[in-house]
Amino acid sequence: MTNKTKALITTAGLALLATGGSAQAAPPSPHQLSIAAKPARVVYGGTVAITGKLTGSDNAGETINLNEDPFPFGTFTKLATTQTSAAGSYGFFVTPTVNTKYQTDAKSKAPATSPELLVKVAPKITLKVTDKTPAVGQKVTFSGTVAPDHDGQSVLLQRYRNDGTWRTIKTLVLVDAGTASSKFAYTRKITRTGTFRIKKSADTDHVAGHSHRRTLTVHSS
Repeated sequence: MTNKTKALITTAGLALLATGGSAQAAPPSPHQLSIAAKPARVVYGGTVAITGKLTGSDNAGETINLNEDPFPFGTFTKLATTQTSAAGSYGFFVTPTVNTKYQTDAKSKAPATSPELLVKVAPKITLKVTDKTPAVGQKVTFSGTVAPDHDGQSVLLQRYRNDGTWRTIKTLVLVDAGTASSKFAYTRKITRTGTFRIKKSADTDHVAGHSHRRTLTVHSS
């Protein structure tokens, strides 16, 4: 028995003696369980922090289960377990590979389940160029990879416009680069300075993603 519990019992006993009536223990506060993800959108291979808090009385040291339901969605399965802190908070680190729903549940005196939370995963896209400072009319090859593998799907080579939008200049089909990624390559004659990127549209298991920008600065030969 903790000192805090002894103090509560003593206080209740004094109140009973003072009133001369009967006393009943107050029902425990209902528990509620929150959940949050940071970030809520991650690039493939990145780590997400899943955090939350169990509210209500006696919320310290309670068991929290983390459950996941990756695309194509349908059934949650237990992924990990932890204990709440003295303040009732909890945390997990996850590395989803596809769009994934998460949910936590508390196995406590007053069980609680969190809402469902969707973490979106974008593909990891790399982009390389054979020359960042080509001469006018020189051919430059754009190449890179998309992970995870999406063989047969398409990516877009885009050029930045002065109005802040991107114009697609070529659609490229991804080809096999092993079990971990797909690849692309395209050679183009460059006539003026410009900034380029590769974009992949959303599919069933991933949200849209894009590569870092690559600026080509054209000079006179």
